[in-house]
Formats: sequence, structure tokens, C-alpha cells
Amino acid sequence: MAFRQHQRDRATGHGFDSFYGFHSGCVDYYSHRYYWGDNYHDLWRNRTEIFEDGQYLTDRIADEAVDYISRNRGNPFFGYIAFNAPHYPMHAPEKYKARFPGLAKERQTYAAMIAAVDDGMGRIERALETAAWRRTR
Repeated sequence: MAFRQHQRDRATGHGFDSFYGFHSGCVDYYSHRYYWGDNYHDLWRNRTEIFEDGQYLTDRIADEAVDYISRNRGNPFFGYIAFNAPHYPMHAPEKYKARFPGLAKERQTYAAMIAAVDDGMGRIERALETAAWRRTR
């Protein structure tokens, strides 16, 4: 399992069983398009380009991790999950921004992006606990 950004050589060709993410970097969090230089779509599951327009990428990375853990309950695995947030472009759903009403708009978006990662990690941790995996350090 891999959720990795900036991975031009597919992760599945480097020992991972699966991949979800983008290959370039600096992708739009909702359209999953790369905008620097050439404008192209960049969201992949394994070697297949997928289209999930309108879905917030940080939430989708967590969704994929939780799904993988659920499907592989009882089987050992190594998971590498690399969230791209917080990173330009600065995008966050209102549900996260609403947690920080007193911040200036730019700082509010930044805090919201971090909250989305934090919530995603909490969901992943709960999925691991549900699957009866214990922490290893």
C-alpha cells in the first residue's frame, strides 16, 4: 500500500501492492489537476487514471487508507501514507474552516488543511484499532 506524492515511477513497480495519489505535485485539491506549466489531470489508483472531481484530496487519501486497512484485516502490511496538505494550492472545505472562525482567511485555510490531515490520521488510527493492529515503534 502506498499513498505517495511526487512518485513518477509507479509505486507498484517498487514493491508496493497498491497506489493512490498523484505523480506530479501541486495538484488542485478538488479537480486533481496539475496547473504549473502543462495543465493535466493527475489522480491514479495503481496504474489507472481515476476521476473523482469535486472530492477533497486530503479526505480521499484517508478514505483509501481506511479502506485498505479494512480489506486487509488480519494480513500483515506496510502502509506509507503521504498527505500532500498543507501545500499550495491552499484549499480546504468549509467544514474545516468553520473550526477557526477568528483567524484571518489565509491562516484559517492553512489551519483547516492541517485539521483535515489530523482528522484523516484519526480515522486511520481508529481503522487500525478496529482491525486489531497495535502500534509499533
